[in-house]
Amino acid sequence: MKREWEKSFSKNFTKVVMISIGVVFACLLITQTVHATTVGTQTLYLLKGDKKQISLGKNINPKKYKWSSRNKKVASVNSNGQITTHKKGYTLITAKRGKKQYKIKVCVRGEVDLIVFAGQSNMSGKGDVALVPTLIEGAGFEYKAVTAPDSLNQISEPFGKYENSQELNDGDFKSGSLVTAFVNSYYKKTNVPVVAVSATRVGSSSQWWKNSLVVEASNRCEKAISYLKKRKIKIRHRYVVWFQGESDGLRGETEATYINYMNDISNYFRKKNKIERIFLIRIGRYYNPKALIQSRWTNPFDTIVRAQTNLGMNHSKFVLVSVKAASFDESYYYSDGIHLTQYGLNTLGYEAGENAAYYVQTKKKPEMYDEYLQRRLLY
Repeated sequence: MKREWEKSFSKNFTKVVMISIGVVFACLLITQTVHATTVGTQTLYLLKGDKKQISLGKNINPKKYKWSSRNKKVASVNSNGQITTHKKGYTLITAKRGKKQYKIKVCVRGEVDLIVFAGQSNMSGKGDVALVPTLIEGAGFEYKAVTAPDSLNQISEPFGKYENSQELNDGDFKSGSLVTAFVNSYYKKTNVPVVAVSATRVGSSSQWWKNSLVVEASNRCEKAISYLKKRKIKIRHRYVVWFQGESDGLRGETEATYINYMNDISNYFRKKNKIERIFLIRIGRYYNPKALIQSRWTNPFDTIVRAQTNLGMNHSKFVLVSVKAASFDESYYYSDGIHLTQYGLNTLGYEAGENAAYYVQTKKKPEMYDEYLQRRLLY
């Protein structure tokens, strides 16, 4: 059911002088300029506590216009066209001068889901930024604990670029991830924006994570929590999306040991950050013919695939949200047989986001057909 201002807006749409201006909508830093759009075409999504400057176009002085907000309790606007958001809701910002007027619909979101994207190189993402899907407007924001700890930025790719610290350091590795695909898929189902935190280390094993990397990841998460509390933005849920295990496969880690390490990692996140669940993206198989010949065609990742399946099905703290990687053929991988192309990353991101959203909404683990194990995963 439409709100009253939306009804009025639709009714009077044809009466308004429509002036097209280039659209650049972003929920970024406090200095980010937002350009006015054609009347009625889009909504500007902001978070509680945002300040955004509206631009009416090149060489147009905003001070010569009279600015107003239909609902000042949701968001107010000053004489320069700067919007300040106050609480969750909708409003309509108007800039008027004589017969000319610009109208901008504003949606203020008061709550988010906080998600830490953790793991090794396939979570870091060695994809192609040109093939990453376009982020849905208002679907997700990145909290950069290292490079921009006092702001939120609209998610962009490569996600987590240069979020390097002593422990979680990917150098210049990142070139395109699964995060945007995940967030789009998740948001379509939940309609709640994601605040995403990057916490990855290329080549990291579960033992390394258990011994030290989880501490740095937890610290990044805690910084995000503190920042959102300061902004008075409600955190609805707290999760970790986990994509890791290739290093364990290559080093011959046993299924039991991997499960023990993962339980230790989960317990740390739960204790320090009140993380509710870890969403598992199960790793794929190893496509390196020379290495497989040397190992007599025993795929070193199979043990970790079984361990992650076990975790997702039999341990309440873990939810298996993607299993497709184990059925990918070599066309989804680069020549090293480990790192996924952007097509592969997008495929997993969409699957994982949808299944994670299913769990969030139903509190039931999603049922999936596992082509690799040739059976349906039932809980």
